[in-house]
Amino acid sequence: MFRDTRTHLLAIGLLGLTVLSSPALAQQTESDLLATLKDADAPIFDKTIACKQLAIVGTEAAVPVLAGLLQDEGLSHYARYALEPIPSPKVDEALLAAMATLKGRELIGVINSLANRGKPAAIGPLSKMLDDTDRTVATAAAHSIARLGTPQACEILGTAMPAEFAAAGLVCGKTLARQGHAVEAVVILEQVNEMKDAPKHVRLAAMIQAVQLQQRDGVEMLAAALASDDKQTFNAGLRAARLLTPADASQAVRDAAKDAAPSRTALLITLLGDLGDPASLSAVVEAAGSDDATVRLAAIEALATLGGAAHVPLLMDAAVDKSESISSRGLKTLAALAGDDVDRAVLDLLNDKSSQATVIRLIGQRRITAAAPKLLALLDGPHRLDVIAALGETVSLGDLDVLCKILRSNSEELRLAARNAIHAACNRMPDRDATAARLAIFLNGASEETVEFLMEELRLIGGPKALATVALAAKGRSATQKEYATQALGGWLDTSAAPVLLDLAKAEGTGKYGIRGMRGYIRLIRQFSMPERQRAEMCRTALQTARRDAEKKLVLEVLQRYPDVDSLKIAVAAAKDPALKIEAAATALIIAQQIGGKSGDVKTLLAQVGQDPVKIEIVKAEYGAGVKMKDVTATLRRHARDLPLIVLPSPKYNTAFGGDPASGSVKTLKIQYKIDGKPGEVVLPENATILLPTPK
Repeated sequence: MFRDTRTHLLAIGLLGLTVLSSPALAQQTESDLLATLKDADAPIFDKTIACKQLAIVGTEAAVPVLAGLLQDEGLSHYARYALEPIPSPKVDEALLAAMATLKGRELIGVINSLANRGKPAAIGPLSKMLDDTDRTVATAAAHSIARLGTPQACEILGTAMPAEFAAAGLVCGKTLARQGHAVEAVVILEQVNEMKDAPKHVRLAAMIQAVQLQQRDGVEMLAAALASDDKQTFNAGLRAARLLTPADASQAVRDAAKDAAPSRTALLITLLGDLGDPASLSAVVEAAGSDDATVRLAAIEALATLGGAAHVPLLMDAAVDKSESISSRGLKTLAALAGDDVDRAVLDLLNDKSSQATVIRLIGQRRITAAAPKLLALLDGPHRLDVIAALGETVSLGDLDVLCKILRSNSEELRLAARNAIHAACNRMPDRDATAARLAIFLNGASEETVEFLMEELRLIGGPKALATVALAAKGRSATQKEYATQALGGWLDTSAAPVLLDLAKAEGTGKYGIRGMRGYIRLIRQFSMPERQRAEMCRTALQTARRDAEKKLVLEVLQRYPDVDSLKIAVAAAKDPALKIEAAATALIIAQQIGGKSGDVKTLLAQVGQDPVKIEIVKAEYGAGVKMKDVTATLRRHARDLPLIVLPSPKYNTAFGGDPASGSVKTLKIQYKIDGKPGEVVLPENATILLPTPK
């Protein structure tokens, strides 16, 4: 039944698309459509379309004709689709009358339509179908009554409801609740819950819904579920508890936890934490001392919600436990507890030697900035690496020098810890320029390792001071600073570095740093958002400044990525350079293809690179390798314009041509074509730009 319904819904949807796309059909009047339905010789397809249209324009006048089709096996579903939206009571009369004569699928369809109409007056007639010998019909009637969902529906379904109607009872309960009849809804939901022969998932769904509707009055039902030996019922109880207020649910959960097996106790303790009722704190604290690891873990986690400063010692004991799972959970909960009083309680434990390393790590995780002076005092102690890491999360800008000085340490381990801490600290600092100024102090005389690190940090910090510092190093005499400064500039995170990179390119020319500056400048044009006029001007500047063809060709690629008339003008101008003529002309064609090559400006510009509009005819095109060739003629014809360049919807041939015809093989694209009637042929490697050579 359901499969047939889905099939017809799909067919109706497709018919809708057909109707909407056909102006002639859309303009037909109701009379025209009814005439089609009355015409015995009209194709069934036309009649189905007529029904679809009548669902939009049909009036009471259409009811008799549509009602006459309810007996038709092929058109019954479409007739109902047309009838349901018509507001006339004549529709309900026709559907009810049809119930007396229909059977099977057509009868079930009419029953469903009565529910879709939402008219409670249909409940009485539908109730007569509950004893039908065809139980699929009876079940459909039960569901339709349930969907109408009035107190009368509840009374009818609730009278000696058989197990096969349990799902309908659940639907009825939900409908009643939605309509504001909570008392009647609870009655039928409880009835469904108590039906031993009903499917378990239906009974449990009814229980959950009944608990939610009753709130405090549903606690007894919740307690029974949580005490059940059945795992599914218990799990349903866990879900139902979350639908009550914490105060209503938590007592039942605590009671269930008293005598439950450890595996269930852990789930119940987790639930108490989720509910967040302060009254459950003592039960959770008690569970935190359990000998069962699962229960203890659940309790420690629950304290993240329920606990406070008073529980810091308890959680610290867990954080230093020999069990890795207990210790990590304890530390995680300590890090999550909110409040300044928790911070103070953590600091009170800092002098405890047995847990000092853990407390230091916790200070970092909680970012207790007030602890920075105490951490600085411990910098030369036994937990130096932990202290350095915690300082990264707590140190102020004024004390950042302490970490920077460690970069000069002979210990590789300490230097690595300092770099990580400085990086964390820089991420926190609100004043970018002041932070960059602090780091700049430590550049002079620094090792290569430190210079590389500081330049990278300055790149990430950004801002005027960081840029000025890196720019000065890029122009300086120190080869080490110059190396890493130019690297940092090449990866700068905004366009503010453009003038510096351009100056570097001009000053260093074709040397390594000049090339690096030029490529960094081009990268900014390619990657960052900016007004198109600014991008065009930067492209012009790059072409004028670049001294090598390799960088000039990179600019041409940028022009292709951002096609407009200005980009076309730049490409046309670049074509005057003999070394760039071919690539620039191809770029001009690509841009023209993308922006539309028919405007006067575009034609004039293309003429300057020797390219007038031409007539392109694709004779045959194949893509693949060896004998595994795929005919792609139609695709190329679809995208060919009046230029000898074809731009596909994807640069990847496999995507543009709808698949890989020869997986794992080197493929080619073979094209036979005509340009202005002259035949030509070209073989292109996979994913190459499709530029058709002019035939001789």
